[in-house]
Amino acid sequence: MADDVRAVLPCGPAGLLLPKAESPADVGALDRLMTEIEAGGTGPSASIMALVTETAVAVANLPRYARGAEGRELPARLCALTWGGEDSGLRAGCSGQS
Repeated sequence: MADDVRAVLPCGPAGLLLPKAESPADVGALDRLMTEIEAGGTGPSASIMALVTETAVAVANLPRYARGAEGRELPARLCALTWGGEDSGLRAGCSGQS
């Protein structure tokens, strides 16, 4: 992921989509990487949208996204949590065929 973020962030995207985020720690790791890159003068900070329902672990961790959970705040640049229904459905055994 780091190489992709280093390649894209200097282009000034409005935000990045973090797929398969399993916990706030994943969002925090991306935030730290983006902050490090932006410190190098790449321009304004981009937002993060996190796909947080693509795995069973991610669904179980949804309550941890509540502000202040576990005594930690989420990164300010986290602007959305979004649904990854296709991957979670496939993992649950849904074939998509009728």
